[in-house]
Amino acid sequence: MGAGRRPKAAYRLLDNDALDWREVLEVHTERTVERMQGHRFVLCIQDTTELDFTSQPGIAGLGRLSYEAQHGLYVHPTLAVTPEGVALGVLDAWMWARGPKEVPQVKESTRWVEGYEIVADLAETVSDTRLVYVADREGDLRALIDAAARRGTPADWLIRSQHTATPWRERSCGTGWRGANRWGGGVYLVGGAGSPGPPRAANPVPGSR
Repeated sequence: MGAGRRPKAAYRLLDNDALDWREVLEVHTERTVERMQGHRFVLCIQDTTELDFTSQPGIAGLGRLSYEAQHGLYVHPTLAVTPEGVALGVLDAWMWARGPKEVPQVKESTRWVEGYEIVADLAETVSDTRLVYVADREGDLRALIDAAARRGTPADWLIRSQHTATPWRERSCGTGWRGANRWGGGVYLVGGAGSPGPPRAANPVPGSR
């Protein structure tokens, strides 16, 4: 297929009402997992971004964004990256539209906990690769840390702290460990399996600033 035809074919595919974005992501995720092979460590980085379609009011299914006058969607992907900064692909994604304020909304913090669970599920199938779940301050949730502890922490976690970190002994959790290191101008909470003591010294994650 010629170079000019490929974009047209992609547009036709994306314009097909029968296409579900989750099906496209599923295939991409399979290839991402294949690219993870041979890497000793892979960072699984989560964050949320806004897709602002305010200038295109004809699109159906949009919701309010951080400003009431803006409309669009929220996307919360899990990006697999090597410690050297090479992007391997997307492992998972939440995508949703917020409804009117007076209408009950989905509990958005769930995306962080489910994100860790998905990374943990994958960690149990890729024994030769150590996965590290990475989240921003919004992911500093007790529910996430408890979920990791219940499972024996199959995937390590690194979370930028939203609150003032208390001493490790006060915040230890079950089978793993939890502590605080100061990197890149912030406090990061760290947890992993098989480490009964305080967190080991570590270098900052590339791009953590």
